[in-house]
Amino acid sequence: TISIVQHFKELGYRVALIGKQHYAPEESFPFEYLGGRNSDDGKGQDICLDDAEAYLNADKSTPYLLIVATNQPHGPWNRGNQEQYNADSLTIAPYMVDTEYTREQLVNYYAEISYADSLVGYCMDMVERRGNKDNTLFMFTSEQGASFPFGKWTCYNTGLKTAFIARWPEKIKAGTRTSVLSQYIDVVPTLYEVAGGDPTSLKGNMDKTHPLDGKSFYSAFSGESSEVREYAFGVHTTRGINNGSENYPVRSIQNKEFKLLWNLNYKESFYCAGSRPGKEPYEGWLKASKGNPEQHKHAMLYRIRPEFELYNIKNDLFELKNLLEGSEDYSQIKNELFEELNIWMNDQNDRGLETERKALTRFKGDSLKWKAYQPQK
Repeated sequence: TISIVQHFKELGYRVALIGKQHYAPEESFPFEYLGGRNSDDGKGQDICLDDAEAYLNADKSTPYLLIVATNQPHGPWNRGNQEQYNADSLTIAPYMVDTEYTREQLVNYYAEISYADSLVGYCMDMVERRGNKDNTLFMFTSEQGASFPFGKWTCYNTGLKTAFIARWPEKIKAGTRTSVLSQYIDVVPTLYEVAGGDPTSLKGNMDKTHPLDGKSFYSAFSGESSEVREYAFGVHTTRGINNGSENYPVRSIQNKEFKLLWNLNYKESFYCAGSRPGKEPYEGWLKASKGNPEQHKHAMLYRIRPEFELYNIKNDLFELKNLLEGSEDYSQIKNELFEELNIWMNDQNDRGLETERKALTRFKGDSLKWKAYQPQK
């Protein structure tokens, strides 16, 4: 495959990355690498943004694309000033169970987000100092949700949905919001169009025989409501992930109103790093919620799930009420979404459980050290 690097070099850009590398193989991502760490132990400096600023100023005659890939927020949450948050005064989201451990971890998490925000501020200052702010697109986006139950390692929107903010004074009116549905695969075509290229011409492989799947959402920058796509999709696997179930794949599809999740191996139990037997925060959630039947039922859902879950994500932000439970009222919506999900999976050559069973054969290097969690029989 080829990546954003080759695409933008063809447009005459310098393309660099500083911080977390998490890409492979290297020949597909020939960045100018400016240094940093792939994980953070909280000690010393994990990223030197002075090096990034030096890169910006090294050649002011050539346009640049710079990716600052921070490790934060990512467990263990060990950066930032934890004293700025009071565990007792935090608001606990309704998909969580209010425990002392949860509050303590949220303090650490929020502190690291604040630290990451300081890096964003430094990067914005770099752009200001370079003197071309109005004609520079500054984009911030997050990774997946936090590693609490129903977040990271899931296809719930607390895991899939990400922060996305863009600043481009020359083109984007401050305070503009858009409800356009998009995916990460749409970012490269969007940036390519921003830089003057034709996003429909992009190919995804070296011999340029396969078109790139993404679609540009450039029009959203001007406040237009033209839609990019009708559906957004999610994919999750536990096969081979750290402390994950032996094989618990999940697929999801959503439009602006409804979200369908397909738990392909629903007769088994779901496990990941924070939900193994005896591990916090999940075990604490199960214990603390026993006096609240509705809350306990939802907490149990994280480990034992039905084959299908359908949520009205417009009215049920945290996906608390499965509309398929005890009702046939939404069967038509479920069937329509499931049909579209299958069309997309076929297009991706995703055969569900068959594809998942072969996942370990595609691992390389130290990925083989990551063994799936297998509960005692």
